[in-house]
Amino acid sequence: MRLLKCANGKIRLTKDLTHDIPPYAILSHTWGTDEEEVTYKDLIAGGGEAKAGYEKIRFCAKQAARDGLEHFWIDSCCIDKANHTELHEAINSMFRWYQNAARCYVYLVDVSIPQPALPSPRLWTRLVQKTRKQKPIAPVTSSDRETPKLVWESAFRSSRWFTRGWTLQELLAPKLVEFFSKDGQRLGDKTSLEKEIHEVTGIPVSALRGADLSEFDINERFGWADGRQTTREEDAVYSLLGIFGVFMSLRYGEGKEKEAARLREKLGKRDRAQPLPFATIPFRRDPHFVNRDVILDQVKRRCSEPAGRAALVGLGGIGKSQLAIEFAYRFDEAATGSWLFWIHAGTRARVDEGFQAIAEAVNIPERVQPKADIPQLVYSWLSREQNGRWMMIIDSADDADVFYGSTARSDGKNLASFLPQSRNGSILVTTRDKDLARRLTGHDGIIEVGVMAEAEALSLLENKAGPITDLGAASELVRTLEYMPLAINQAAGYIQVRAPRSSVGKYLADFRESESNRAKLLGHDMGDLRRDGSASNAVLTTWQLSFEHIHSKRRSAADLLSLMSFFNCQGIPESLLKPAGQTINSKQEDDESDPDDGDCDGMSNDFEDDIGLLKDFCLLSMNESGTEFEMHGLVQLSTRKWLEAKGLEEEFKEQFLRRLWASFPEGRYENWEVCRKLFSHVEAAFEYTPAREDMGEVWAKVLYNGAWYAWSQGRFDVAERMAYRVKKFLERLLGPEHVRTLSSVSLYGMVLRDKGQWAEAQEVFARVMEVRERKLGADHSLTLNSMANLASTFWSQDQWDKAEELYVKVMEGRKKKLGADHRRTLSSMNDFAVILKPQGRWDEAEKLEVEVLEARKRTLGLDHPHTLTSMNNLAITWECQRRHADALKLMESCVEGQRRILGPHHPDALSSSAMLAKWRLEADSRSPTGE
Repeated sequence: MRLLKCANGKIRLTKDLTHDIPPYAILSHTWGTDEEEVTYKDLIAGGGEAKAGYEKIRFCAKQAARDGLEHFWIDSCCIDKANHTELHEAINSMFRWYQNAARCYVYLVDVSIPQPALPSPRLWTRLVQKTRKQKPIAPVTSSDRETPKLVWESAFRSSRWFTRGWTLQELLAPKLVEFFSKDGQRLGDKTSLEKEIHEVTGIPVSALRGADLSEFDINERFGWADGRQTTREEDAVYSLLGIFGVFMSLRYGEGKEKEAARLREKLGKRDRAQPLPFATIPFRRDPHFVNRDVILDQVKRRCSEPAGRAALVGLGGIGKSQLAIEFAYRFDEAATGSWLFWIHAGTRARVDEGFQAIAEAVNIPERVQPKADIPQLVYSWLSREQNGRWMMIIDSADDADVFYGSTARSDGKNLASFLPQSRNGSILVTTRDKDLARRLTGHDGIIEVGVMAEAEALSLLENKAGPITDLGAASELVRTLEYMPLAINQAAGYIQVRAPRSSVGKYLADFRESESNRAKLLGHDMGDLRRDGSASNAVLTTWQLSFEHIHSKRRSAADLLSLMSFFNCQGIPESLLKPAGQTINSKQEDDESDPDDGDCDGMSNDFEDDIGLLKDFCLLSMNESGTEFEMHGLVQLSTRKWLEAKGLEEEFKEQFLRRLWASFPEGRYENWEVCRKLFSHVEAAFEYTPAREDMGEVWAKVLYNGAWYAWSQGRFDVAERMAYRVKKFLERLLGPEHVRTLSSVSLYGMVLRDKGQWAEAQEVFARVMEVRERKLGADHSLTLNSMANLASTFWSQDQWDKAEELYVKVMEGRKKKLGADHRRTLSSMNDFAVILKPQGRWDEAEKLEVEVLEARKRTLGLDHPHTLTSMNNLAITWECQRRHADALKLMESCVEGQRRILGPHHPDALSSSAMLAKWRLEADSRSPTGE
């Protein structure tokens, strides 16, 4: 369908539009001679303005503009009548084109208002009063749009327009028909002129008001055309095709009588052969379907609207097709006498099969003709409201190329253009691609399908696997499977087939045992009668089809998905995904960093487009600010297995480790905020030992920093697991006496010490100190760190003399090497003060602790954890010196700071809080009132 558009004072044709047709006006008129009318050929040649018929085009353009319409259509110049195929399609489509027009302007060339004989305002008022038989009204002016009927009614009733064949459908098809004189003055519309039109044409008022034309007898409809003339006699028949809802080939030269007989024969066959509406649902109903009524109610509401469209959008295996099946059965039960068609849209061939099935189901006669255009035939049939209500479900529409890709059609139309927007039909789409859903249904049609609620997931598990005997295990299993319907269904089938040797608890244990077990279980295809035969019932395979599709369409998006599969599934920061300039060689390693004291590989620049595509395929989501992303953990597992099968796992694992290595800092206090945001990804990295030796060092550094941070947060079990893994790895890779190996061993010892395993820690620290002293010297900073650590184990085991001897060496060595105010020197002074207290040397301890506290306030700030530790230690000293009020006040400040900085559950915060509570009770018991 071509439209006209006025731009810069020039009227031009648009390209042939097959979909997304804008609102348009349409002109109904009587044709003049060939010399008078502007044709398609004239407009293409850029001429026609000198012809008399151009005035009609100008009128239509101006009137459409007044009504806010940019586009309009006129039969005389929008159809290439020299192209028989186009003419054939246009004649068979014209009723629908008029039907879909926003406005139809009837231009009556033989009705004119005498000019300039415009009555005076007083006389005009009298004419209006007489015509409308109304009470006196205010005087009108020459600007009134409608002219009184008295002036033009006679000419209107006798207009040639009522005698032409094509104008019959132009009167009946549009919703809004407005009549204008040759002078462009509005005479009224189909509603206001209903009486006159009925009397002139004999057409029932109900038909003029938009009643379904199939309600009227065939002979009666033929009778409406009696006395009407057409230039070519066969057009007297062809102009009735839309009124009868018939698609018929054109045979000019056969004569009117023969074509009328052919039309009647076609109508007779249709009436005899027209099947009763029925539903085509290729799957039986699931007797164990778990209601998801919120979603189904949305589908029902949107598909109940005229020309309603909706799309169920979600990840593969989320339950879209199962929801569509249930909706189909509910629709069939509720909408008796309606058609329901099901099309599987996995490939272009499957969609073609679906259209062919519809043509067979509704018995379209032309379908058997050679070279029959089945999509066009089905489109035309669905567009005719007299064929009744219909519902179409397009399942698994995951490939945009199926609907919008190039085709072998001569007219260049794509499949999407054959999905009608008729008032009597609705379309439901299921798809993984949100962008395709928007194109097929509009933004308002999208219904996102997420994972099940826990209660729904448990119901599904019980329905498929049998009664739940262990609710705790069942709840844990559906949570582990991330409430994913296909994964739960698959697990239930596996359990049921292997019962009684398998159970929910055993499946859960097997699933958790290893990643290879998880992949094996999720890759097991149990079969499902309610899924298309071409679709896998295994979760991993289902998602890997999406990965393959994305990989073929946009490699950079597939690469981004591959990288993200190695992160923790939540809180994936944008900063670690975008291409970065830093490489492994540009970051400075600090081989002499003990926690004793306290690159891009060719990623696409089109990051936003990649994120958009993955989001549209429901493979990731983002937080409100759009700076962090999430993936389903099972999707990540599926992606990694897909990479493994392609031999690409190591490549993307290394990218992940490099980025984490470049971004995750040491576990010092000043880095805690960054560490907190990224630590979950360090935990994920724990599982990914790389194959290459140089990447092994990167991985070890990431885990070392992670263990340091976990230790600083009091998460000793996590820290021990990481530190031990790094220690063993580096001992094998670099040797037991390498500087990095010793740092990891030292960190491991610190974790053991703080867990109360003092003897084991003492052994570790003694070995590290011996090696460092031998290789680095007694006064090296790392050697001094080892002495301090060893001294702390002596103190913990009440070996005061040994502890004091070492602490003095460390303190003096650090003062000399680092200075009195260095944080490590202050730590030594703090530690030395601590060992003085069990020996009763309170005054010495207090003096040192006051000095350290003031220095830490000055150099580190009040909120630094080391400063808070000094406050805790000094408060304890004051309490032991019976300075209860001072101790209580200082400990209150310490606890407030620790809870705020470390968190209420940090071991230091818990210890200080317990001490404070004890002192408060003792203070109450010391008060005179005992309160």
